[in-house]
Amino acid sequence: MHAGPRPTIVLGIAPGLKSLAYSVMSTLGTSLTQIDHDILLGGHLKKSLADLAKKAYAHALILDVVFERNPPAVLTIGPACNSGEPPEHLWAVRTMLAAVAGNFGVRIAELSEEQMGEALGLGPKETLGRAVNRSLGGPTDSSDRRLVLADAIAVAGSKLLQRGAL
Repeated sequence: MHAGPRPTIVLGIAPGLKSLAYSVMSTLGTSLTQIDHDILLGGHLKKSLADLAKKAYAHALILDVVFERNPPAVLTIGPACNSGEPPEHLWAVRTMLAAVAGNFGVRIAELSEEQMGEALGLGPKETLGRAVNRSLGGPTDSSDRRLVLADAIAVAGSKLLQRGAL
C-alpha cells in the first residue's frame, strides 16, 4: 500500500529572549498549512551570562517538544522578534537554536527581511500579514505582530525550500 508523498515541515523562528515567536508550516506540493504557532516569553532579564543561559534553556525545552511533535526539514531563523533585543540575547538564542537543531539533525537557514519579502512576493505596500494570508489561502488566527513575523519566516522558508533555494 502506497502512502503517497509526505508533507515537509518548516519551523520559522523570530528569535529573542524577551520573546521568541515560532511558527510550524506543513507544505505538500504548493499547498501550505499552518500547524502551530506561539510566543515564548522570557520574563524579566538580568544582565548576567548565567541568566541569559537559563532563559535560552527554558526556550530550548519548549522547542524540543515542538521539534519532536513536528520534526522540521529545516529551521528558518528570521529577524528578531523585538527590534530592541540586545545582540547578546540574540546570540544566546541562536546558539541554543543551533544546539536544538543539531540534536534533531535539522539544518538551519537564516533569512533576512529582504529574502523574506522576495520569497513571499511582497508587494510595494503589502504587509507581512497580508502576504502570509495570501500564501495560506486565508487568514491566520492571530494578528499579533510577533506571530505574524514568525508565520512570515516559516512561509518564506517553505517557499524557498519548494524552489530548491534552501
